[in-house]
Amino acid sequence: VVSTQSTWGIARGLPEVERHATDRNRTSPFAFTGNKFEFRAVGGSQTPHRSNYIINTIVADGCSFMADEIERRSQGKTREERGLIAEEVAREVLIKHKRVVFNGNAYSEEWHKEAAERGLPNLKTTPDALETLVAPKNIELFRRLGVFKEETLRARQAAWLEEYILKITIEANSFLDIINTRIHPAVSRWINEFSETVNKATAATGKAPESLKSRLVNIIELSDKLLAGTEEINQRKEALHHLPELIDQARKARELVGVLDQVRASADALERLTPVDRWPLPSYAMMLFAGQTQNLNRFVKD
Repeated sequence: VVSTQSTWGIARGLPEVERHATDRNRTSPFAFTGNKFEFRAVGGSQTPHRSNYIINTIVADGCSFMADEIERRSQGKTREERGLIAEEVAREVLIKHKRVVFNGNAYSEEWHKEAAERGLPNLKTTPDALETLVAPKNIELFRRLGVFKEETLRARQAAWLEEYILKITIEANSFLDIINTRIHPAVSRWINEFSETVNKATAATGKAPESLKSRLVNIIELSDKLLAGTEEINQRKEALHHLPELIDQARKARELVGVLDQVRASADALERLTPVDRWPLPSYAMMLFAGQTQNLNRFVKD
């Protein structure tokens, strides 16, 4: 139940704390929104249960530590003294770990730089995160709280690595299929048509128009770059599956994503140089402005 009051108490013996008035859910992947935390960094194809039980384990461990420390210091103390001890423990924990608190835009490049200056880890890729999952301190954390045994945690890591590798492999295969059966054939046909245009213009004027010639060369170079990129994707895709360790396969899969992005850039450039009626896929303009185009056509027709 969400309280409508401006303050809410944490525990008996502690003072009332004002509820935060701002909404951080647009500038933080783990936002504090008034009287609760919202975890917003879960991928669109994922369920939040993985993140939830990991975060809950971390929070439970922190609460257990603080509760044990308060109880240890509160032996034989009065109720008022126990309240002061609770404040003392909370203050010590906040001072020790306040470097993780950030109230700015957590998606900005400035925060990445500041996090590095604060000495905070920044795991930017899935392989890095999954490798850290089975670090000795994390294995001990899950074991101590009775959440996972080491074998169970390692089994989950293996399953998630396999899932990651499989998804990227599927994306690479789909990407190659689109390039080889749709984009490259369409671009090749357009190169032939454009070459005929250049040849006719040359025959008519006695020399090749430099602007048309330059455009044609640009399209041919991009097409060649596109095909070379598909060969590299194939080679990297085949090579990663021959590595013995899943974590090494995952790292190579992550590198493959970078190659896909580079080849995608060539395809995007070709789209901007190919007529809409020759391009085999819906263009960005069609997808973004299809509704406006239909309305305009109706207006002109009327």
